[in-house]
Amino acid sequence: MMMHWCTLSLALAAPVLSLPFDWRVGEPLGFGRPSTHTPSTTSISAVASPSPSSSAAAVSTSKDKTVSATSAKAGSARAIWLWNSDIIQDDAEVETFISKMTDPKHPFEIVLALIDRDMGLDPWRAFVKKCNAAGLKVEGLMGDKQWIKGSTTEDGPTLAHELEWLKQYQASAPADSKLAGVHLDVEPWALDDFDANKAEYVAELQSIVSSVKEVTTELNLPLGADLPFWGNTVACGDSTLDTCLLDDLDYVTFMTYRNTATSLLGIADPVLNSVKKVNPDMPVWLSVETSSECADVSLISYAGKTLTNLVGDLAKIASGAEKKAASFKGIAVHSYQDFKEMSG
Repeated sequence: MMMHWCTLSLALAAPVLSLPFDWRVGEPLGFGRPSTHTPSTTSISAVASPSPSSSAAAVSTSKDKTVSATSAKAGSARAIWLWNSDIIQDDAEVETFISKMTDPKHPFEIVLALIDRDMGLDPWRAFVKKCNAAGLKVEGLMGDKQWIKGSTTEDGPTLAHELEWLKQYQASAPADSKLAGVHLDVEPWALDDFDANKAEYVAELQSIVSSVKEVTTELNLPLGADLPFWGNTVACGDSTLDTCLLDDLDYVTFMTYRNTATSLLGIADPVLNSVKKVNPDMPVWLSVETSSECADVSLISYAGKTLTNLVGDLAKIASGAEKKAASFKGIAVHSYQDFKEMSG
């Protein structure tokens, strides 16, 4: 199974570029991703207001991919990672999931659901149809850090296998059950030897994104990807990791994990500015963490805080990010398994 590591980082402070580099601790503003957790994805560029009648239009045209409809209020859209997509085989679990995601106090628009899962296509068709009917778009989540090395984690699916699954699913699914996009989570920085092979691994990430883009273009699906907020510190071709993949992406999600609105906006500021300079129309998403399994929960996760606190901060983050970047689209929550346990 793929792993989506909690992203750690130093408390926001003035950059001190002479600090020693450590991907677990990060440079002045960054961290790697140590801790066990599970994955997520979404076609976040194609966010629309929840509308049961919109399911048949889940796939936007190529022209509209990066300027697609937004939710009622710019930047107010919400997405959630669903790594444990095995729950789609349980009708009661699906009912709970949809109820939680459509709660008027904290409604979501996009589900980044880990694809395949060796359960056949029928459960997926049923799940996506139910989500679409409830106004939830479902994007296919895929990725494995070991793909960077041409292998897989614990005999998980290969990149080729996942792409073939996507083709088969979209070809066979009725209009009301098609995926709305593809969300890629391939994190070479989570590999133990990333620092020693940084240039090679970043180049391989570029190659993977390019390969996936060929398929999503064929399927007319928007493609998004998860990137670390400290991507502006990593060389990538003639630019840096925060912007070098934009030509092959329809939106980007930065893993800006902090547990206050102020600190999250602080670490998001550099990448928001970088993307704005390269492509001011590129839809950008920020994200929050709710896991209690992170190595520094008190810094990066809302675990232990109330749902009211989180929802209030989401509004503050959206308001602040809109002022920094006109193309800001919304906030992704990592992840459903932890979010559903929050209360208060």
